[in-house]
Amino acid sequence: EIEGRTFRGIHELAASRYADRIELEAYEESGAWTDPGPIASIGWVEAILESAIKEGVPKDKLFVGTSHSAHDWIRGSENRFVNDGTARLALELASRTGATIEWDDDSQASHFTYRDRHGRTHIVWLEDAPSFRAKLELAKSYGLPGLFIWYIGEEDPKIWEALQVKE
Repeated sequence: EIEGRTFRGIHELAASRYADRIELEAYEESGAWTDPGPIASIGWVEAILESAIKEGVPKDKLFVGTSHSAHDWIRGSENRFVNDGTARLALELASRTGATIEWDDDSQASHFTYRDRHGRTHIVWLEDAPSFRAKLELAKSYGLPGLFIWYIGEEDPKIWEALQVKE
């Protein structure tokens, strides 16, 4: 069990014998069901990978999924989840509100705070280019064939710089 979620082990192991690839959706660690936190902290993603490998899923078939989303919580007395959005929209919100995007070394994830028009303080955790790079480096360190992106179009456009082939 990883942070309250169970890797289904035997089913993925059986499927991996017949599948060309196994895609682990390694996101949604935090959301409406939790307190504010990263969408996919690097330690949590690594624990999911370790669990899959321990169950026998071959590394050469294993792809880690990344979600380019953002989660917004109101802080203070309300302390509630208010939005599941995209990284692109979160970056626009940070720019519009003058928020500073901060990096959390432990989770290898970005977040920022802002005040809404009612004076309430929000915290937004997002999967942006730096957090994508961290997951890309994790996949490389495990010798995995690659990552997959949940959907394309609303990501931080800077993720593509991390994928540039360097000669």
